[in-house]
Amino acid sequence: MLFGAAVPQNLPAYFVALALLILASLCTGLVFGLIVKSAAKLSMVTQIIFLPSVLLSGIMFPASMLPAVLRGAGKLLFASWSFEAMCSPGLDAKLLLPLVGLILLPLAISAWRLNRIKAE
Repeated sequence: MLFGAAVPQNLPAYFVALALLILASLCTGLVFGLIVKSAAKLSMVTQIIFLPSVLLSGIMFPASMLPAVLRGAGKLLFASWSFEAMCSPGLDAKLLLPLVGLILLPLAISAWRLNRIKAE
């Protein structure tokens, strides 16, 4: 493979986790798009959120190297759960359920915000 990367052991499970990662990213971006008024501010706010999620998730370096507090903070972000799910050999509900929750939460916030915008 390119760059010496190994093929995932279970391709269907990998692509399910990847699809959930993409969906979580889109849902989170939707919330920010509905809350932040300016495009310039939006790009800064999303960088403030997404960059730490990459650093705290274990994608750049093993999360085990982080202090316990930062590892715990990383568990609040969807990138951690997505990365663990993509690295696991199969579909693990313990990894997918928090990820689904982190998809539903921004969807609920977006629905609430859209209702507030319509009411204004």
